[in-house]
Amino acid sequence: MGRKKKKTEPAAPYRIEDRISRMMDIPMSLLPEVFQLEFSGNREAILTGCSGIQEYGDGVITAGAGKLWVRFCGDIRIRSMTEDSIVIEGVIQSVSFLPAP
Repeated sequence: MGRKKKKTEPAAPYRIEDRISRMMDIPMSLLPEVFQLEFSGNREAILTGCSGIQEYGDGVITAGAGKLWVRFCGDIRIRSMTEDSIVIEGVIQSVSFLPAP
């Protein structure tokens, strides 16, 4: 009889951060280098864990998020911004994740 293969789960992108979050009983969003991106269709995006705006031009908004830049393209604008989050609204046509230099 053959041996059954052990199922392995793919590595979670924030596995270490998730463990730290659970051990210290704090929300994962409060850890550095961790961001959350939430969409409401293609009309609104909320980026929590934003470290600043890198580019804000005609149809393009690029924001820092951890070790990445998140670039939004479309007929968009910034609706609101706080110290660590940004709300983008309009018609979002594309989202790209770019390595921060």
